[in-house]
Amino acid sequence: MIENLKKDPNKNYQADGKCLEELFLNNNEWLAINELIELLNPFALATTIIGGSFYPTLSITYPIIIQLIDNTKKNITKINNPKIKEVATELYNNIKDRWQELDITAHIASFLDPRFKNLEFLKAYQKREVHNNVQELIQEEELVNDSNFETTQEKSALSLFFGETNQSEEYSDIKAEFNLYLSLPTLSKTDTSDPLKWWKEKKSSLPRLAKLARIYLAIPSTSVPSERLFSSAGNTLTKKRNRLSPTSVHDILFLKENFSNFNIFPKN
Repeated sequence: MIENLKKDPNKNYQADGKCLEELFLNNNEWLAINELIELLNPFALATTIIGGSFYPTLSITYPIIIQLIDNTKKNITKINNPKIKEVATELYNNIKDRWQELDITAHIASFLDPRFKNLEFLKAYQKREVHNNVQELIQEEELVNDSNFETTQEKSALSLFFGETNQSEEYSDIKAEFNLYLSLPTLSKTDTSDPLKWWKEKKSSLPRLAKLARIYLAIPSTSVPSERLFSSAGNTLTKKRNRLSPTSVHDILFLKENFSNFNIFPKN
């Protein structure tokens, strides 16, 4: 169409054709857009996954970030357009700088996720640090439980002398449970089942780690779920709908967030 306008005897049509030609994207620009889409697609997907609210997100944060870094580095070599290559390089440098420090909380969560417990994205010394931290956390929890128990129980004279033996036995139990967890098969990274359900099935054989998993896997990776809830509240309680009681607002939001679990309208 543009070529026809440019060739038209009418000079006004020719001018229109030139204007349209300047406005329309050429082949090189379309190729650049395709390269940009291919570069940014993994970031959009990562944002969606990490921003979820119906499954643990902290444990998958670092594996996803490391995968993003690797993918971006590979894409830099494939990109032809210099501007898009510049964008890719800037993205790679920024994400690498921002995520190079060890976040022990997130790494403990990854370790307690049976899909990522091998911590393949960490170096050997970082893995040891995570393992040591997990065992220390369990020991601290055991000491708290023991101290709470001992306040309600009378200590015998022998326990005062040989209490260290019990601590040694407890440490052996912790180590055995830790090693048992490591020996179990690792779930597939693409497994979409909830790791908390896995821990529910294993809590009898891995009681200490299961308790720790419930704490760390419940930590959200981002503030997106809470911000999403605030948005829902804002859409529910408006200027024209401002007489709802706090209880009603709570119930409405609860139903909205958990609607899929009630099966109110079952499919035939």
